[in-house]
Amino acid sequence: MEGYGGGAAGRARPEGTRYCVGVYNAMVRALVRELGDDLECDAGTNADADTNGHLGSYWAELHHEEVIAESVEQARRLASRLYPSADGFVITEVRAIDAAA
Repeated sequence: MEGYGGGAAGRARPEGTRYCVGVYNAMVRALVRELGDDLECDAGTNADADTNGHLGSYWAELHHEEVIAESVEQARRLASRLYPSADGFVITEVRAIDAAA
């Protein structure tokens, strides 16, 4: 995920710090534990969903996504909009990415 809304042609990359966001979907995780790994889940969001709005079982696992923001608080707010808790997403961490890495 890119915090500036994607990499559309012609758009400049915004200024700010790169942050790593840890996120998984608790609803998908619960279904995977109950039903197994071969499922599709309608978690009500379009965050990395297929054309029917279903999330894959891989959302049961922790993902590390990237956002660009002015502060850790802004990064968390952006991640919360992209991965809303109302849709089952759990943000586990937000940390700055070392520019030298």
